[in-house]
Amino acid sequence: MKQFRFLSLIFLLCCINNFATNAQMLDQIIASHLKAIGGKEKIKSIKTVVVKGSYAMSIPPDTGKVVLNSLTRITNGKGYRKDTDAGADGSTSFSQTECFTDNTGSVSGWTTAPPLPGMNEMMNGQSETETGTKPREMSEYEYNYGKDQIYIASPFINYPSSEIVIKFVKKFNGQYCILVNIGLVIRFYYLDINTFYVSRIEESGMMGIKTVTIFEDYKNVSGIVFPHSVTTNGYYPKGMGDMLMGHGGTDFLDDPLSVKPKKDEKPDMVITTTVKSIEINQAIDNTIYNFPQN
Repeated sequence: MKQFRFLSLIFLLCCINNFATNAQMLDQIIASHLKAIGGKEKIKSIKTVVVKGSYAMSIPPDTGKVVLNSLTRITNGKGYRKDTDAGADGSTSFSQTECFTDNTGSVSGWTTAPPLPGMNEMMNGQSETETGTKPREMSEYEYNYGKDQIYIASPFINYPSSEIVIKFVKKFNGQYCILVNIGLVIRFYYLDINTFYVSRIEESGMMGIKTVTIFEDYKNVSGIVFPHSVTTNGYYPKGMGDMLMGHGGTDFLDDPLSVKPKKDEKPDMVITTTVKSIEINQAIDNTIYNFPQN
């Protein structure tokens, strides 16, 4: 019995020491990341960011692409994005807007996008349940899914935070893997071991949809480093198991710490975002964040 207690004590001390080591490593990694992209004080001094660009969406094996113009305005704590497809005559054939706020108003987020598809739609291969551009309030899941983008250098700029769970997972292949949990949304951030830039984000989301987002072409803009090329690969669920347990959740041979797709798995959707310009501290009319009344 004494020997068992002694071994249990050693095991407990090892666990505590490992936890402390991981916590210290996480502090160092996040500090290095913030320093690499401009420094915490510099980042927090930013009032607004305006990003202009375009993104192209394709659904393999089709080679055709839908190309949209994108305008994003961020006031730390609020974010507004509008995507449009301008016709040859200057008219707008498509327009979609989403807005996230810091949860201080009556509406935390609103959008003109269709609601997320339900289980029946996903099983039938439908990505949208309805069309239309009438503004609506976001669901709690939609808001939690996107609210991290309303702060520059989020989620690490607010570390440590009682609202966000951030844990160091492992180091491999020249990357630091960090788990970030915001509400029901769990993502794995990968930081390059040399530059400390975010190289990709992996996520197994709602209804078994998996996304792998790759960040490239980092450039310095007014002292802050931003990625200028972002590619998101989307993978739809292959069956009920993926929907209930997450994409690949029933494949016990997969690495449980990563939702990285198998080498032979092809994405069902690819979105490539190209940034054309970024302006810092440009004046922004704050009324754009209000829920449209008409």
